[in-house]
Amino acid sequence: MEKRNRISIVALAITAAFVSIAGCVAVGQLITDSRSVSLGDAQSVNARIEVASGTLVVAGGATELMEADFTYNISAWRPEIAYNVADTVGNLTVKQPVTTFLITGQPRNDWSLRFNDDVPFELSAAVASGDTILDLATLNLSGLDLQTASGDLEVDLSGDMPLLTQVDVAASTGSFAMNLTGSYPSMENVSIATSSGSISLDFNGVWTQDLQVDIDGVSGSITIQLPTDVGVSVIATGISGEINANGFSLLDGALVNPAFGTSDVTLNFDINGVTGNINLELVS
Repeated sequence: MEKRNRISIVALAITAAFVSIAGCVAVGQLITDSRSVSLGDAQSVNARIEVASGTLVVAGGATELMEADFTYNISAWRPEIAYNVADTVGNLTVKQPVTTFLITGQPRNDWSLRFNDDVPFELSAAVASGDTILDLATLNLSGLDLQTASGDLEVDLSGDMPLLTQVDVAASTGSFAMNLTGSYPSMENVSIATSSGSISLDFNGVWTQDLQVDIDGVSGSITIQLPTDVGVSVIATGISGEINANGFSLLDGALVNPAFGTSDVTLNFDINGVTGNINLELVS
């Protein structure tokens, strides 16, 4: 399946999964609900977050597996939390309940989740409508899978990430920014597929093995900050817009930086189907 089609399906699937309409309810008193989950006997954790409408902020620094504050003014939106441990693997789900009514007034649904920094942690999140800020620099991440339908997305992966191998982002509408200025000895692939919105990426991290980055289906500008001491190869196809690549040269259909072919590591970018400008910036 083409990634552009996958984005449309993601947007429809997230919306259909979270929202159905029957009846009407007015917003109520603002509730702040603080909750925590203990790690138990788990040696690693898979976590899934599902938000239908609202803001999501995720960070590290928790003493328990998870410590969270939920602020909302629709009582039926009290988050559902489930956790179990099987074969030393913890499985955590935090999700907004499916509601079946229209809302009058100004609804509010703000989630602030903090996770333990030490436990190996695989995170997936789906947000149908709302802004998402993921400050994951201190977490011991092994994998990251993000799906958003509408709203801006910010991801900070600037820390030491010895276990992180894969990052997948499927975003429909909204700007997307990601910081990869940490250390990634195990990282193999970054996949980004969006429909509409600007993209800003910083890859000035410490890279000890080749990395494959796939970017597909963007209606908007792309700015990528890249290192000078690591080889970079960029192949761009189906582009409607300008490619600004000061300091790069063209080699066999690819834009390459001066370190390409001489460094032990190469960051390989395949960019396809972009309506907008691409800005490649070398950062010393």
